[in-house]
Amino acid sequence: EFRRVLFRSDTEPQFGDVPSPWNTQLDPERDAFVLFNPQFDALPAWTNWGRSDYHGTQITIRRSFGRAQFALNYTFSKSLDNASAAENNRNQLGGFFYNNGLIANAFHPNAERARSDFDLRHNLNAHWLLDLPFGRGARFFRDARGVIDVIVGGWQFAGIARYHSGFPLGVFNGSNNFATSFNTPGFATAIGPVETDLTRNGANGRPNLFSDPVAARALFVPTRPGEVGSRNILNGPSYTNFD
Repeated sequence: EFRRVLFRSDTEPQFGDVPSPWNTQLDPERDAFVLFNPQFDALPAWTNWGRSDYHGTQITIRRSFGRAQFALNYTFSKSLDNASAAENNRNQLGGFFYNNGLIANAFHPNAERARSDFDLRHNLNAHWLLDLPFGRGARFFRDARGVIDVIVGGWQFAGIARYHSGFPLGVFNGSNNFATSFNTPGFATAIGPVETDLTRNGANGRPNLFSDPVAARALFVPTRPGEVGSRNILNGPSYTNFD
């Protein structure tokens, strides 16, 4: 009964440009101290509550023939956990310090179970080495000697390539919305499916993770006290590199 009354807000007071998560009847000042005692804001601790699972398939191909050799490995995987760092792992976001491994609701440590911060669904690596057919004994300039052989012979073409899909991301409540822990704003709550589509020339000509950032913003609301929000539900941009 307490939980049902706590989260009901008949008036839906406004908090900036979005509905406030606080019930003004229970918390007139909207200072977030509804569920937890205000004597401390957080208590990072070492516990055995960490839980993680990793499943993956790995494929490796190696081959050499003649003057060429190459190798390729591919991993298809998924990692899940309720936190991806120790609770005392302190970071700074803008001018605000937060503990990125903090369990927001110690009474329900698995509420934030989601994709790990380091989860990569697809991960592909490859490298190759090719002895170019120039110089003494090779297909071209096979009879080269002395300075000529030094100039044209012994060359190789080598490369490294990597591709991986994007890391998972979450949307924070903002520095003024402390839903459950007064030490970190925590994740906002998604009210619908959100797709990421990296746009090179978004608002003001800058890259944006969403093709329509206004529509994406409307799919997130402030997390209510006692809840933990939607952790790591977005996909960041993929990465490709050739050397």
